[in-house]
Amino acid sequence: MNLTFTITENVRGRLGRLLPRAVENVVAALAEEAKMQIKMSLTNRELKARRGTLRGSWGGAPHYQGRGMDRSATLRSTGVKYAAIHEFGGTIRPVHAQNLWIPTEALMMGSGAARGTPKQVMSNPQAFGFSGTFRRGQVVFGVRSRGKRGSGPSFKASIGGEMSTITPIFHLSKLVNIPARRYISKSLARVSAKADSLTNRAIRNAIREGAQ
Repeated sequence: MNLTFTITENVRGRLGRLLPRAVENVVAALAEEAKMQIKMSLTNRELKARRGTLRGSWGGAPHYQGRGMDRSATLRSTGVKYAAIHEFGGTIRPVHAQNLWIPTEALMMGSGAARGTPKQVMSNPQAFGFSGTFRRGQVVFGVRSRGKRGSGPSFKASIGGEMSTITPIFHLSKLVNIPARRYISKSLARVSAKADSLTNRAIRNAIREGAQ
């Protein structure tokens, strides 16, 4: 995705030798604003922040190419494979397993992130308030430890001749469809709306720097 700007001939003439510096300032201002807007989009605007991993992946400095009139900048998300799918949408399928394990409310924290991975929960259910787990069809249930209360729907069932409280903790699915959130496109649209003021400020800074 590209965000472009134009400096009119009138302004070019007034800047003279300061034009290359002005262009570099404008590119830097727009790049920093785009970075800020993307991170804001990932703070409960277009996407609800969970662990903050996707937001943190945009924390690197803009990568600049060229100088003067050929100046450009690139912003990248690093270390997160799902950055693109939240922008464009798509389908997630399991790679190393038969199913995707989708945690239910019973395993979710207030931020919306799961309290543990499927492997962690299944290998040590006691750490999550369950005495054991079992699967029926495409649902994995947790058996509540005595005296333990938790979130999410639960009900009584007979297990091994004893009445126990069980809670759905994972739904198993062959695929999950992720809608396009367009968090980058929306961020760039907000930058575009502010482009005039950002450009004017960057040009004024170039003029002040040239006068020193």
